[in-house]
Amino acid sequence: MSISEATDNRQSNLGQLTPATPAVLTTALTDGQPLLARAAELGIGVTTVDIDVCDSAALVQRKDGGLLYLVPRGQGDAYTEAFLRKALAYAIEHPMETDGLLRATPAEIFEPHSRFPLCGSDHKDDLASGEFKADVTCYRYYDGVELPVFFADDKSTGGDVLRSVIDVHPYSEVAERQLPCVNLEVIEDHWIQDLDPDGLADVIAKLRGQLDQLDQVHAQLVQARADWAASQ
Repeated sequence: MSISEATDNRQSNLGQLTPATPAVLTTALTDGQPLLARAAELGIGVTTVDIDVCDSAALVQRKDGGLLYLVPRGQGDAYTEAFLRKALAYAIEHPMETDGLLRATPAEIFEPHSRFPLCGSDHKDDLASGEFKADVTCYRYYDGVELPVFFADDKSTGGDVLRSVIDVHPYSEVAERQLPCVNLEVIEDHWIQDLDPDGLADVIAKLRGQLDQLDQVHAQLVQARADWAASQ
């Protein structure tokens, strides 16, 4: 099925659209892990359709007629058609026998935890669900600052800015994620991902420079209001 055919059929398939795609499938797409094999492991029969350029997602047809939309995590060109096609192709072609399909043992879950004392998880859910080895994660979240941000799509206001998390995926097939790194949520659902210490330092320096400029804007705003009041 082509993109246009899938788009034309979207309305007729809304009743079968899966409301919550398993996160492990999104991880598979993002990290180039075996998408179809993972789906089979979860009891989801799928046949890949194409890339939905409009929604920046991988459009996957289920064997039962339903649709899955997989939107990968990422930054920069992670939301371009070229990236999606490359990631999806690799995820599909990846061999079934990859270690990424193995379920993690308790030792494989807790050994990284012992090396990351900041970890904020006790991993009980991982043990209970039989976590995929490639998805084992240690993480520590840090609060952002709430600002009156206006969201034009739903006319809402308020939201956290600059929330961050340090995490490590020790068994990921993406080398950058095998070491602790920072993911920075600039604003809701907009991330700068996989920052190493130098990358985070660069972001901090740029933000500090922007704050210096805002100090100048503040001073000029005070002066502008004074001039405005004086001219009345």
